[in-house]
Amino acid sequence: MVRRILLAACMMLATPALGQSPVASTPQPEAQPPTIIEAAQLSQRPRYSMGKRLDDLPEVLAAARKGWSGRAVASATVLPNGVLSDITLTEPTGNAVLDAEILAALASWRLTSPVDKAGNKVATRAKFPFVIGRGPERLSGTEAEMPQAAKLGFHNGKVVVGFRIDPAGLPTEVKVVRSSKSDLLDNSVLAAIAASRYEKPLDLQGRPASYAAQVTQNFSQAEQGGGSYLTGLKSYRCDTFIGELDWWTAAHPGAKISELEFYSFMGGVAFIAPDALGWGKLDTLSLVKRHPAAWAHAVEQCRKDPGARFLEQYKKG
Repeated sequence: MVRRILLAACMMLATPALGQSPVASTPQPEAQPPTIIEAAQLSQRPRYSMGKRLDDLPEVLAAARKGWSGRAVASATVLPNGVLSDITLTEPTGNAVLDAEILAALASWRLTSPVDKAGNKVATRAKFPFVIGRGPERLSGTEAEMPQAAKLGFHNGKVVVGFRIDPAGLPTEVKVVRSSKSDLLDNSVLAAIAASRYEKPLDLQGRPASYAAQVTQNFSQAEQGGGSYLTGLKSYRCDTFIGELDWWTAAHPGAKISELEFYSFMGGVAFIAPDALGWGKLDTLSLVKRHPAAWAHAVEQCRKDPGARFLEQYKKG
């Protein structure tokens, strides 16, 4: 009996009396969509934080095994919390299964929050280009070598060459994208690519296609002989170092020394392996300061003693 009375009381509280209209609930305003901020107005652009990587997708792995290649471009709104919404493929791959995998992977992504110049978390539109699969491998040809005239003139620097591989595997439209400022070095890379032969490109459906490729090659006598700085440094003399440094500086007026590939390489060695330089354990701030000081010391001492080894002078800095 007691339980029936309590139940009846609850029903009375919850049910309006006869003839009485229910109390209307106050309508809640719909959430307003966030204002989309242009990327140029951001102080911090969103960066990938977590989510399924495209490299791990089954169709992407299958394409790499088969030697198929292609690209896709996605567009999405990055919300203030880093979640992607309104995801679309503005350039689909043409493979329906792969396109569905890409959209599902992007839906799992979390990015860092876009931040405007006032410090507020905002929303922005972003594009996400992806290179998928594996490009054609070179079947014949060799790496470009430093011409003797360039070596004697201390020419050095990075060359970037772009080209297309046609359906027959032949390089076409070969051109310098970024010059080393030395025609000798640039032409060496152009000639090496023109003489190369590649696998026949296939698109993501396995059909014959052309493929846009790019080759980057750095030239410096610091890496001659062993093909890398780590081996070449053992015999890299001060007179060669100063010759290359002075040529590069003259060829790139106004450029920062940090743009010199060899300078950046030594900075990486200093940061990753200070013990190998005999510097012991140093904190991050000390390492950041030590590299430019060691470089300046090497420049000064190498000018005084051209026959010395660069690495020994750098270590003492």
